[in-house]
Amino acid sequence: MSFVMVGHLTCETATGSPLPASLNQVIIRDVLRSQLGCQSIVITDSLSMAAATEVTSPDCVGVDLLNADGDMILMPLDFTAAYQGILDAATSGEIPEALDESVKRVLTAKLMHLD
Repeated sequence: MSFVMVGHLTCETATGSPLPASLNQVIIRDVLRSQLGCQSIVITDSLSMAAATEVTSPDCVGVDLLNADGDMILMPLDFTAAYQGILDAATSGEIPEALDESVKRVLTAKLMHLD
């Protein structure tokens, strides 16, 4: 299982959203997963960069990624807030399906490398 790192390029004309590609459902779910059939783990570039911190709050950055069908956040500006945001969203049911699929991809990758 491989990883794909999605950078913070903003494609507002193509996606209709000011969100960077690293948090954007059109880029990750629609293009990467659906059109290209990518089943790899999707990890962000550093989320402490301005491209991410200017468009979402520290407690929403992980939730935004999971809702976009991504899997791993890299270096959030405030790890504690990002972690708590994901826990709160999972508890409230905001991200149950997205979280399940992400966990499956990550666990599958870990199990493949247990040797």
